[in-house]
This record gives sequence, C-alpha cells and structure tokens, in this order.
Amino acid sequence: MKYKLGKLFPPAMRTTGWVFLLIGLYFLINSIMIGLISFSLVALVIFLLGYFIAITPHGIILDIENKKYKNYTSIFGYKQGTWKSYQDYPFITLIANQENTMAFSRSNRPATTSSNLYHDICLLNKTHLHKLLIKRQKDRVKAVADVKELAKILDLQLAKYQPTLSKSSQKRKLGRR
Repeated sequence: MKYKLGKLFPPAMRTTGWVFLLIGLYFLINSIMIGLISFSLVALVIFLLGYFIAITPHGIILDIENKKYKNYTSIFGYKQGTWKSYQDYPFITLIANQENTMAFSRSNRPATTSSNLYHDICLLNKTHLHKLLIKRQKDRVKAVADVKELAKILDLQLAKYQPTLSKSSQKRKLGRR
C-alpha cells in the first residue's frame, strides 16, 4: 500500500521551484536553438533544480505481509528511504491537524500564507508518545472510513489518541497553569 503524504517543500518554496523550472526550460530551449552547449548545461541544472523543488513528493509504503513500512522521498521517480518494522505500533487513530505556513516581512512580522485542516491517520505505540503518519485526508468522513478500513487490514486496534505523560511532564504541565 502506497500513500502520498504531500510535497517535500512548503508552498512558497515550491512556487520558487516552478519559477526556476520555467526559467531553466526557457533558457534550455533557447540555448539549444542558438547552439550554446555550455549555457544549455547551466540551464539544464536550473531546470532540474526547479523540478526537484516544485514536484518532489514524500509518502509511505506499507508492506502488510512483513509488517514493515518505508517513509520515502521520491527523487526523480526513485523512492528513497529505509524499511522499518511497525510491530511496535499496536494502535491506529485519527488526529485532526491544522497545518499553517507563514511568511515573514523584512520587519519580521508574520503573515499566514496558507492554512489547511488535515485528518491524519496514524499508528501509535503503546504509550501513544510515538506516532507514525500513514495517510492524510482533508475530508473527515473519508478519513473515518479509511481509519476503520485500515484497522481491519493492518489488524490493529482503533484507539483514541491519549499520550501517557511521565510524572515529570505532568509536574511541568501543572506548573504552567
């Protein structure tokens, strides 16, 4: 099972990548037509850099038979990552996650450029302190149906996300109030 989790870079950087891609493509075509081979190599590097920044996705591959997963980054079609076991994750849950991207002006004032609410399907360890994102949905109804289906397929217990805090963490939390 393969799930794309999104793009590797944030939206503002991907826009810069698209600009590099288009500029590189323009100069690549023009340098080939004119016959400047050395300039076409520079344009090709700019084009490939823009392509990498604008399009590179990341995701996860689940091997259900062997109970393994691989977080990957797809670099020019090659899915790079290492296989790890998910046997330490006996629970599956649905977590609402608000993801914001911000830009800062020269006077260091923040401005939210985008804000998205995602419903993340995660595997949880016994204490719920470690979670493994396996799927992301924008629609809550689809996410609820997917988490139930994945719980059956992966043979995991559906749980509510409630991390167990150590005593020192509980004291710190009480001290903040």
